[in-house]
This record gives sequence, C-alpha cells and structure tokens, in this order.
Amino acid sequence: MSNIPLARDMIDEVVAALTVRGHRDLAVRLLAARAELFRRPMARKPARRRSPPVDAELAEALRRYARLHPDMPNRAIGQRFGVDGGRVSEALHGDR
Repeated sequence: MSNIPLARDMIDEVVAALTVRGHRDLAVRLLAARAELFRRPMARKPARRRSPPVDAELAEALRRYARLHPDMPNRAIGQRFGVDGGRVSEALHGDR
C-alpha cells in the first residue's frame, strides 16, 4: 500500500538537497510533482446509504437463499430481504 505523506516528506528531503547543491531547476520540478500528491476535495457529498448494513447473520441468510435460487437476480433477493442488490453481491462475495 502506498504512503503518500511519506512520499511527500521524501520529496522534501530531495528538494532540500538539490537546493543546497545549486540544482534549483530540478528542485522546482520536484515541487511541482509533489503538488500532485494531494487528494482534491470531493465535488459533492457521497450518496447516503439507502440500504441497512448487512450483519453476519443476514449475510449468511442471503448466501443460503441465493444457493437455493441460483437463477434469481441479486436485486430480487435484496428486495425479499429489504436490502439493496449491491449488498447481496457483497454478501455473496464475502465482502460483508
């Protein structure tokens, strides 16, 4: 997994060393690259969850029902249990 704050710190160290050695042009280019290592704020708020979270018991019930009805779409299974089809997919793939 990447560590962006650590990468920014490492770039700062290299920029300082380049500046001391008189390589200001390279230091400026590195600072421009460093500026790209920040996440922009979200343009809008994330959508609120409309489906309740799936606990272990419900996830097992969803998997059991899906095994008994292999041709039923996730959306239909979700409607039967009062959750979104995406939650059904998460339960079937072990994400929940």
